[in-house]
Amino acid sequence: MAEKPWCKGDVRWFWVWLCTAPLLLLLAVEFATRVSPLNVLYWMSDQAGALLLSYGVLWGLMFLMTLLTAKLWLGILIPSIPTVILCAVNYLKLSVNGVGLVVSDMSMAGNAGTLMEFMPRKLRLPAWGVVFAVLLIGGIVAAKLLVKELPEGLRKKRRRTLAGAVTVAAMAAALLAPWFYYTGPKGETQAERDDRLGLLLGLYGGVLRAASKPMNAPPEDIRPADPSEIIGSLATATPAPTPEASETPAPPVKPSVIMLMSESFCDPSVVLPGVEMNGDPVKNYHALAKEWPSGVFLSNSYAGGTGNVEMEVFTGIPAGIVPERDTLTTLSAEGAYSNAPSIVKAFAGAGYHTAMIHTYNDELYNRRSNLADIGFESMMFQNDFPEDTPTEGPYLSDMALTDAVIEKLEEKKDGDALFLYALSMGNHQPIFEDKYDEPSGFDPHSELLTDPDDLGCVDALIQGLSNADRALGALVDYLEDYDEPVLLVFWGDHLPGMYRTPDHSIFSALGYVPTADTNQWDADTIKKMCATEFVVWNNYGAELNVPEEIGALHLGSQTLGWAGVEKPEYFRWVDVTERDLHLYRDRLFVDGAGKARTTLTEADEELLNNYRKLLFDVLYPKETQEWSSRMTDYAALGF
Repeated sequence: MAEKPWCKGDVRWFWVWLCTAPLLLLLAVEFATRVSPLNVLYWMSDQAGALLLSYGVLWGLMFLMTLLTAKLWLGILIPSIPTVILCAVNYLKLSVNGVGLVVSDMSMAGNAGTLMEFMPRKLRLPAWGVVFAVLLIGGIVAAKLLVKELPEGLRKKRRRTLAGAVTVAAMAAALLAPWFYYTGPKGETQAERDDRLGLLLGLYGGVLRAASKPMNAPPEDIRPADPSEIIGSLATATPAPTPEASETPAPPVKPSVIMLMSESFCDPSVVLPGVEMNGDPVKNYHALAKEWPSGVFLSNSYAGGTGNVEMEVFTGIPAGIVPERDTLTTLSAEGAYSNAPSIVKAFAGAGYHTAMIHTYNDELYNRRSNLADIGFESMMFQNDFPEDTPTEGPYLSDMALTDAVIEKLEEKKDGDALFLYALSMGNHQPIFEDKYDEPSGFDPHSELLTDPDDLGCVDALIQGLSNADRALGALVDYLEDYDEPVLLVFWGDHLPGMYRTPDHSIFSALGYVPTADTNQWDADTIKKMCATEFVVWNNYGAELNVPEEIGALHLGSQTLGWAGVEKPEYFRWVDVTERDLHLYRDRLFVDGAGKARTTLTEADEELLNNYRKLLFDVLYPKETQEWSSRMTDYAALGF
């Protein structure tokens, strides 16, 4: 019996490898993303539709590339390369922060070189993901060796064109027809979307969601005729804060204000339960917190995202209301930062010179441009420090930052007021064994940490915290004898990233969180992971009204009040919202009483929509005469 044409030699292997390669690529991606084989098998059985769609799209891409190149091995290789790169980047981010890629991360692609500096020094590869990737490579080699030409029916250009057109049409239908299946229900996070659809279709769904409502805008018919109507209506809708809770009486002399955001600063006695050590790594902070107003700072992030924390502090804008394709540091509309309200502008309007110092470069978050737009008059970055500035590990030391702050105070004229934002870098990730030349000296140990590398990470964290604490102590020692009034606000931007692999973190090993899988965290756990410490100190005897818990959303406005600076109307409204909102981010809303929840009430939605209505006009401007007139009104309100 004669062998059928479609079963002969090259033809048979053509169809075998074309049908096998998409499955191998898909399995490599999912095993690397989900880490646990059981999670992959559960997804394959529970989300069969997503599995088939992912396979179909990859098959279509490989078939199209094969038709274009007339080479099966190239048809498989070309779609595989960007897919593997995307998967690898997602795995790296999971290994550092415990969360995968989101659409807004694409805006950071130009900083890939800088971001690679933050990667762990020891990275365990996902075993099963590597296995399927190797099988895929073997399939590409086999396709090159065994399939010398296309099947006879596809050799003619006309037939290849027809087959390509049919494939494109089928893929377009598969990618566009189930639009809402990809974008998901309202409120679904990117992590939840990835878990439902798989990494590839999950990110595609995020892109569709961003494209379907790029500005996160309210309907045109509810935009106010006068910008002040929003602030006015909100201020009367919520009980006005009592005088004791809102502002502090102005001091006799205008104080200089230092806001020092310390990289990954936290209290090791809180976040490292079960770890014993010789001495207190943050003894200066503890001494200050005992005598001065202090408490819990609620960050909008954990394990990274410092730029979003600082922007929320400066602007009083909840990071969670920004459209999915953007972040507070990557707003896509031209003029967004120039138009945004900021405490920096408020300090400048009160006669302060506004300056910032950061002991790292200006490549991330476009700081040099964006911070200038929100009101900073002078900026100092890593390259502006002397070449012999001391380092701690891979970064400039926190003591060098303290020295730069002191020098800035010494430079200013007597009687002039300075608003200075200082951002440290010494305790930045990666946090790994041998990060520093010598051990910390605190000899941390715990029965819960049996891996020496885990203890090495803990020792590095403790040493970084101790360095930051010594720098804080040196700054306060100097300011105590400074002959002009100074207000110091010190806080940690977020908890450190203590992930060793996507399924193992120091925090989960110690029981600080129940699991390394962030998707399984409840509201209280997310809030715990968003909590660091703050302290407010001054050298002129002011008794400040400071809450025990404060979020990034309100810290800036409160600082205006503590300094006795008259607040623009916008920030007076931000103070009002503190009664109902402390923090809003993905999967977390912390209300005015400090209660955490993952779902929103109607009142929560109304408050957040009022923020959106107000800020849509400002952050996503329209170049029209009407809008220009509206911006004049906004400027009068503190924008």
